[in-house]
Amino acid sequence: MLYSDRHQCICNASTTALPFSSKDSTVQTKTFSSVFEGSNQMLRSTYCAVQDKAGVKFLGALMNIFLQIHRKQLGDTAAKGIGMERSMRLTYHAHSNAGPQELDILIQELRFPSKGTSFDKLLGYLYNYIPYIKQEHNLRLVFASFLNSTVCFSSSNSFEETYKIVELFQVITEQKLKISEPTLNLKSWYSIILKELENFVRFDQVGNSWKALPIITGILLANGLREELHYQSDPFGFWFFYKKWDQSAISLVRECLKYSLSASHSKDTIHLTVICLSLVCDQGTEMRDLVSPTLYKFVFVNYIDIIFSDSTLGLWSYKGLLENGIGNNNNASNLILRKPVIKNLNKLSFLIEACLTCLPYDSSVESLVDDCLCKIFSFNQRLCWDLQEDTRNFVRRNDAEKKDAFWFLMKNILFCEVIITRGILTRFTNSAKLESCNSLGRPFNFSGLDIRYKQHCLKILHLLYYLSPILHHVGQGGFDFYNFVYHLSVAIALNNELSGSQFEDLSAYLICDYREVNLYPPVVNRDYVTRCKVLFVMGLWETYLQQNNVNKSFVTERVIPICRDLVDDTRYTDREVMEASHSVILASLANPTVTLFLGSYFDYTKLIMKQFPSFLSSSQLSIAIETIGRKILSHPAAYMVSISSNDTIKEFLEMLYEHCQSLSPGIPIPGNSESQETQSSLSMAASDEKPTMSEQHFTHRTKPNTIREATISAFIRVLPYMPLASFVHWLDKIDQLIQESTLEEQNFLSNVFWGYLSENLDLNRSEIAIRWWYDTGRVLQALKDIKL
Repeated sequence: MLYSDRHQCICNASTTALPFSSKDSTVQTKTFSSVFEGSNQMLRSTYCAVQDKAGVKFLGALMNIFLQIHRKQLGDTAAKGIGMERSMRLTYHAHSNAGPQELDILIQELRFPSKGTSFDKLLGYLYNYIPYIKQEHNLRLVFASFLNSTVCFSSSNSFEETYKIVELFQVITEQKLKISEPTLNLKSWYSIILKELENFVRFDQVGNSWKALPIITGILLANGLREELHYQSDPFGFWFFYKKWDQSAISLVRECLKYSLSASHSKDTIHLTVICLSLVCDQGTEMRDLVSPTLYKFVFVNYIDIIFSDSTLGLWSYKGLLENGIGNNNNASNLILRKPVIKNLNKLSFLIEACLTCLPYDSSVESLVDDCLCKIFSFNQRLCWDLQEDTRNFVRRNDAEKKDAFWFLMKNILFCEVIITRGILTRFTNSAKLESCNSLGRPFNFSGLDIRYKQHCLKILHLLYYLSPILHHVGQGGFDFYNFVYHLSVAIALNNELSGSQFEDLSAYLICDYREVNLYPPVVNRDYVTRCKVLFVMGLWETYLQQNNVNKSFVTERVIPICRDLVDDTRYTDREVMEASHSVILASLANPTVTLFLGSYFDYTKLIMKQFPSFLSSSQLSIAIETIGRKILSHPAAYMVSISSNDTIKEFLEMLYEHCQSLSPGIPIPGNSESQETQSSLSMAASDEKPTMSEQHFTHRTKPNTIREATISAFIRVLPYMPLASFVHWLDKIDQLIQESTLEEQNFLSNVFWGYLSENLDLNRSEIAIRWWYDTGRVLQALKDIKL
């Protein structure tokens, strides 16, 4: 039992340090336990009964006689165990109420635990005593008893239970750093702990290394507080003593890892070892300085197993958060987030990345990388399916507080996998066999082993596909690691001397396989996970369409039909999906390799104009009209056709003109049209054109306020692509539209009109336009508002 006044109970005990020989201590423990088995209860009852000095002296003499008798029976073993004998000798206060001290009871519990002694109970005792011990020999005694404790270091203890020793010695060290005086001197405390650990490991390197590792790791984790509290007060002593101590501690860690990273140990011991390794490396020590290169593969495999394969210790524990809905089980959330693997997930992922960087470039390692990606794939697929089954919880955004723990774990999973895949890609970019692309963007030169990395990149894209619901929730802004992994994976998968059919097949599978995505409109409109998957594939296709060489049949038969269906606002209502689909269609129109039937262009143009301003903003409308106009008007044959001919150019321009003419002047754009823009590339391209605050306040208005202004502005953007033969004709037509608008609209549109005529045309069209501007007298009307 612990008493409140623990400072008085730590007295000047006349005991000596126990030998740190686990072999001796094991023999001694067995022998003494058998000898004292019948007398322990008698001695304890006698302690409680004796209340005077005479009784105390008598009891001490009786115990000495008892030990001397049995020392002869024990022979040399008992003689070597004099430390054990003295540890049994209790120390007393010199007053009438003398009795066994708490320190003695603690040692008794550590050496000979009773039935009710639990692992957590002993750790609590240690936390309450070790920081406050005043005498060096008492610290050695307690520490030795702890190292030889069968409760604290038992083969039956689980990994998660033994990991508590790391946290225990971190808080013990932090507490000691705060209360160095008047207890044992801080430097002496550090020296004793390290010396006893070194002796303990030296006696039995195989059996004791894994026991010392969590202790020294926990002490090292307190280095941040140590520097904060003690560097300023004693900078010279800090660098002279503590840095030397750190070097010795790292050497001890290196020695312990040599014998702990072995398949001869249990899974729990190996898991504890790799966790300690990640924690030590997080303090600034490189893995290559701690682990032999021959153990890199062993470390890598065990890291992947504990994170992605273990059903109770690793990331699979997320299922506990889904049993009663996302984030609704607060108790489960706290328990899961406190798991050692979850708590140190970022540190583990960075160490896996370090392993990948250090591993050699050979086929056996690439097989390990394949296995790693397969394990991550299985985990991600199951995670995504579980999220999809729990879709209803994504809709209830008002109870976000209950989901904090869940999304914290999901964000850590995303970050962990991005770091691991970054390590895989770093191996590729650092490979001596790779001739990486230069600043001109030349394609990667694949050969031999590098072909295998194309397969790795396709798998990585598949992994990111399953993580897209998490990424969409936490946001991609500022996530440079993800951007690096995504764009480099796409580049490696596309830019090579082989066919891009594998990329095309993968992207088509990700959106066409009914087991992954159901494109039925009610499902897409309501299912959050399905929408995220669709958005991910839209991003892949948009990047694919920016390549010079694309598969025309794949685009016209797969990509455009799916996207054209998704932009149908009569069936689909999700704004993000529609904008992403618009971006893909416009990217296909901008690609010179892709050509469609003329009717497809016209139908799509009508859809674009119809969806403004309910689904598209004015900036998005302008970009879409300009892209379509550039595709149609840039056809070489169109420049040779007479203006009166019924050609495609006239038909397209007449369609735009008639639509602008049909719009009534003065109808304002709904205020939320611009604010509803999403993160699609169409929205981002539109945002690039928005004026800055200074431009809005100190120049002419550049943002349209009415539907007519926005539509005519989009029509004006087609001017640079109009044929010379009909250029003046369409200048007159646009001028007519401006004159039919309200006065405020005329001022705005005149500014936009002049801006395109003076800045966005080639020399031939610019000369014609400026002459027309002056000949029609428009310059006199514009002098009031426009500075030439």
